[in-house]
Amino acid sequence: MSREDRPDGFVDALARGLAVLSAFDGALPGMTLSEIARRADLSPATARRSLITLVSLGYVGRSGRRFHLRPRVLSLGSTFAISSHLGAILRPELSALVARFGGGAAAGTLDGNAVICLEHQATPVSARVIGANGTYHPATGTAIGRTLLSGFTAEQLETWFDQLAGPDPRPLTYDLPVDRRAMRTRIKPIRQRGYEVNPGRGPGTLCGIAVPILDLDRQVIAALNSIDETGATSEQLVDERLAELTATAARISRQLVRVPMLTELLRPVPASIFNS
Repeated sequence: MSREDRPDGFVDALARGLAVLSAFDGALPGMTLSEIARRADLSPATARRSLITLVSLGYVGRSGRRFHLRPRVLSLGSTFAISSHLGAILRPELSALVARFGGGAAAGTLDGNAVICLEHQATPVSARVIGANGTYHPATGTAIGRTLLSGFTAEQLETWFDQLAGPDPRPLTYDLPVDRRAMRTRIKPIRQRGYEVNPGRGPGTLCGIAVPILDLDRQVIAALNSIDETGATSEQLVDERLAELTATAARISRQLVRVPMLTELLRPVPASIFNS
């Protein structure tokens, strides 16, 4: 659009930011500043200013010199193609879990201090708890959140805890301890055993079991859970659902690693800081 065709009130900075986001089209898992500037038809200095903002807001992440989209972009309608591709992978697998076990099933990853729901399938009762795609849930208070946190190194986990002390933190738990020592103790064994459970509290309550979704390097990029409506015990969830849930996560992993952009988008690492 030429300057002559722009209506009154046209915001150049917003247009440039959207141009930067649109530069991530899936051809590359991550791009350098110069590559983004070229694709967005912007000067490197202008693209850099947009990236500083997008990184700060959590829409873009940085690994070394390369930038990639973060899960928060799934809340934007402009990423319909990406979310549809992701949904095409997740939806049939989650539907199969619900058909077999009832309740609900969801896949999520970390976005800052909370878990973002990437895709869910559920019975009407469980749907009220799982929520819609793009909704957030406490990380430390959910099996899926603690499974994601188990993929962090000790240093990354401490960085994540530090972020919780920042301004306007999101809700963190339901009724679980949130002090670092207690949460470290709870998170540490999850990766070794390969799952985490939120136990039920009797009939009519919801409980769940979660397993990690891994990339080719066996790093956690997302997690998958199965929700129970009958108040099953932890032992029942493990005995009845763990094998199928683990097999489902493995199938999802094999599909996701074929699309490098998706694995980079999902990777739940602490927010990057843009260094000039």
